[in-house]
Amino acid sequence: MFYFCTLPTLSTYPDLNLFEFYRIVRGKLRLTVEDKFELDEKSVRKPFSELDKALREALANMIIHADYLDTKTSVKIVVDNLYYTFLNPGTMKISKNVCSHPKSDIMSEL
Repeated sequence: MFYFCTLPTLSTYPDLNLFEFYRIVRGKLRLTVEDKFELDEKSVRKPFSELDKALREALANMIIHADYLDTKTSVKIVVDNLYYTFLNPGTMKISKNVCSHPKSDIMSEL
């Protein structure tokens, strides 16, 4: 099991903003995916795997739906051999049968 114990924080990255946080964590997640470097017939790199795309989407959803007013709990990503766990502060405000809406429309537009 692998934990992202060194998620970026303001103490290690004093100029950290949300986009930089995403960029740093996205790079760390990409290191956990075993994508081979392959070129197609036109010598262009083949696209990343479906797992890489799913991790990108899960990270974006974790950031968009986090409750930033909860100062006691932080976002957390756990990487295991067979699965990934994305945890963020807050609780579901809707039932499981209803379509969700982001807590921040501005972040979902970025």
